[in-house]
Amino acid sequence: MEFAECFNGMVLEGASRETFCGIGAAAGAAGGLVRGASKASELNPVYKNFVNKCLCDKRYEPIGWK
Repeated sequence: MEFAECFNGMVLEGASRETFCGIGAAAGAAGGLVRGASKASELNPVYKNFVNKCLCDKRYEPIGWK
């Protein structure tokens, strides 16, 4: 099924719904990847405490995080 779709003020003539949805999915995935990569260096302190506690329960002695 062919149709005209409005996307940020642009009209995409003759684009199929599958093509339009594929473009949106690819853009969302790329945005998520960039956000995830930038957040990877900032670990949540609650997460760090949880992991440290689990390691201590198994008799490991964590000394730091990289």
